[in-house]
Amino acid sequence: MCKEKLAYTIDLIKETKIAHKITATFKIEKNSRLTGVLVYFKVFLDQNNVISTKPKKTNTHWGQVFIPYLGNKTLKHNSILNFTLFPKKHVKKWRFKFGIV
Repeated sequence: MCKEKLAYTIDLIKETKIAHKITATFKIEKNSRLTGVLVYFKVFLDQNNVISTKPKKTNTHWGQVFIPYLGNKTLKHNSILNFTLFPKKHVKKWRFKFGIV
């Protein structure tokens, strides 16, 4: 449907708070039905040690998170999908929003 995109990066040595809103914009590469967004992470412990939950990598017990789109929408080639992830009232409870242009 589209290429993967880095939506957020944080240096946990220098920063102590996560963003209050994470957004990503995707350009749709082929006509396809939107079912959701797959979220995964990659952690660099040092130059030689990386933990990744990226698809097609060695499985970890963390895995990926699939955030479903509950509508029924077919996206056309070159349309734009905006995805926003933000906390509700407490950082442990997140909400998400899809926008289609």
